[in-house]
Amino acid sequence: MGPDLGPLALAFAAGVGLGLLYFAGLWLTVRRLSASPRPVLLAVASMAVRSLALVGGLALVSGGRPERWALCLVGFLLARGIAVWSTRDRERRHPVEG
Repeated sequence: MGPDLGPLALAFAAGVGLGLLYFAGLWLTVRRLSASPRPVLLAVASMAVRSLALVGGLALVSGGRPERWALCLVGFLLARGIAVWSTRDRERRHPVEG
């Protein structure tokens, strides 16, 4: 019998999901900064909430297993790449005029 890849696939998928949530939260925060009466408080609070949710989610999914941590982080990095790619594509289609 081979190794059970289910938990590893779940760890990778969870990393992607957590990363997409993290970067969606960042995107929403950046969009709201200019209208916020307290932009610094918004930025710091957003970073704290996103970071705590990410680390807590990674710890929960990985269960302290190094291979699961690694796959969660790989999934997170993939989500980062998706976020960068999608914002670059949007920027090319709708450049900011200034």
